Amino acid sequence: MASGSGTNAENLLSYAQIKKTYNVACVITDKVDAGVITRCEKYSVDCYVVPYEKSKELSHLEAKTIHESKILNILESNKIEWVFLAGYMRILSADFISKYWDEQKEKSKIINIHPALLPSFPGKDAYEQAWDSGVEQSGVTVHHVDSGIDTGPIIIQESFQRKKEDNLQSFKARGLEVEYKLYKKAIDQLFAT
Repeated sequence: MASGSGTNAENLLSYAQIKKTYNVACVITDKVDAGVITRCEKYSVDCYVVPYEKSKELSHLEAKTIHESKILNILESNKIEWVFLAGYMRILSADFISKYWDEQKEKSKIINIHPALLPSFPGKDAYEQAWDSGVEQSGVTVHHVDSGIDTGPIIIQESFQRKKEDNLQSFKARGLEVEYKLYKKAIDQLFAT
């Protein structure tokens, strides 16, 4: 699931073709103009667009429930076993997460990548949060999703140094390189067990 340009999603699509240990059945985006749509076409993978629809008649909770119900129907019809969030910018409800809860391992089968060394800088704009704080070292975390915001069990983390010559763009670019590498390592780890 992705909301933006889809570089992390493409990273996973490409890796699926190389490794063949997992198959990407579909991608879901909540944005009608998301770059991930074009990236899916390149890999001949179905991309479903499920916009979050606000309405004066519906409360936020009602709109969220309808939105997630549509996504769950797509996941069910595609027989999805694991959900990988790749820049998906919506917080999933506890009810949604419960549909992918692995009772045996006591963890969800929904995986997220976060551009910080959790528990530091959870939530939105983590690169900016880290940059603004002046940390000398930042990083990336891949974790199981739980009902908190970036609080689920950590699968793997990797750090990178902030350089004296960095600006926010170069800092983020180096972080993205780590993201692409780390998500693949996390997948190897998840499917090796």
